[in-house]
Amino acid sequence: MPRFKAVVLTTRDTKLPVDGGILVGWQADYDGGMDRDKDPSEQPTWTTTAGKTKVPLTRVSIAPGLSVYRPSVAKPPKGALLLADGKTKLGSFTIDAKAAINMLSAPDIASVSLFETRQHRWSDKQTNVAFKVAPPAEAVAIVMYGKAGAKDTNAQDTSTVNYIPFAFVRIPDTHDKMTVVNMVADTGHCTALPIGTRQPEVNEQVAFAWVDAFGRVSPMSAPVVAKVGVPAGRK
Repeated sequence: MPRFKAVVLTTRDTKLPVDGGILVGWQADYDGGMDRDKDPSEQPTWTTTAGKTKVPLTRVSIAPGLSVYRPSVAKPPKGALLLADGKTKLGSFTIDAKAAINMLSAPDIASVSLFETRQHRWSDKQTNVAFKVAPPAEAVAIVMYGKAGAKDTNAQDTSTVNYIPFAFVRIPDTHDKMTVVNMVADTGHCTALPIGTRQPEVNEQVAFAWVDAFGRVSPMSAPVVAKVGVPAGRK
């Protein structure tokens, strides 16, 4: 049964903007990995140093299994920031004070379709999200939110008031023609999903936001109602 492995997603560009940080997600691990009851993006033992100086990091949870780590310094350190897990190097970054600020626009969602295929002992569940407009070039992930009774403590801006994130999926590097993504794939007992991840309910109102490689989140989309999908070949 698979477990989890944390993965650094800030790889395309390692020059961190001042309003961003190091994005960390996860992948399934069949050779060990983290317990399934823990968020794989929470890595309290990871360290960042600039030369011989330790640079503290502030973790902000974006969604189950997705976090951004921001350098907690008033003045950006000079030189490279080395991210490591013990003696294992995970990445090298610099802080670019002149980098552009977050300019992501909200996703334009066409539909959210729920599919379920019943197997002998379990069900294969899928959530397909269709876009009216392809993801922006900067996007590396999309987050799905559901309504909550109070302001979400994971919210990064006021647009996420009363919505709580419950799933995310990574966007491939080449996505200029992408029109649909499988948001949550639950294949039963062999599925590895971070704690807190779930499928939307039928007729649940959900919303979405893009995330770039530096953990910066777009404004939220307009709410969309999740509907039961029609399998191919049926009307």
